[in-house]
Amino acid sequence: MVILALLVIPFLGTLFALSARRQIASGASGPYPFDRPFLRGLFYVIAFYIPVLGYFYHALPAWSLAYLIEPVRMPLLFGLVLASASFSGFFFFYLATQALLRARRPLTAWLAAAQAALAAATCIALFGDDLRYAGDYYNFHTGTAPLLSFDNGLAEVLIGLALLGLPALVLLSWNAREDSAFPPIEAEDTRW
Repeated sequence: MVILALLVIPFLGTLFALSARRQIASGASGPYPFDRPFLRGLFYVIAFYIPVLGYFYHALPAWSLAYLIEPVRMPLLFGLVLASASFSGFFFFYLATQALLRARRPLTAWLAAAQAALAAATCIALFGDDLRYAGDYYNFHTGTAPLLSFDNGLAEVLIGLALLGLPALVLLSWNAREDSAFPPIEAEDTRW
């Protein structure tokens, strides 16, 4: 989950910028670079993304690390590193997409979003099967880890995914609804 989360956050950064494409390109969304869509995305990262990932890392450490690393071997402040990486990933990918939109390069911005989504999809393809199990590092590697069920973590995972997905959809739709009030951008460059 931690690896997947670190690959999903750049995709979310690009999506938050792309959901307010007209607003950003027109420069009417607020003081550059900290406009309203950015602040909504930052709110999402701080209020939902980092706390949910922190809970997963604390409650299901081996599952969160996709059973790649023994949680006991992780440094004590590794959670702080994860939180700062999530914040930084969102921050820099949003700003990069914002700069592309202000330079009237939407195709390049969509390509960046597609690449970030491809990285997350690749991670799901590689580690998705491992995330079906609940147990510690040694149970997983000896083949004795049970499947996720409502008795051993599935409810927590589903609630966490709902807490990650629903606020993101609400804020992205808020950005898109606000963006629809802006007129289409004239002379938008459709080259890469």
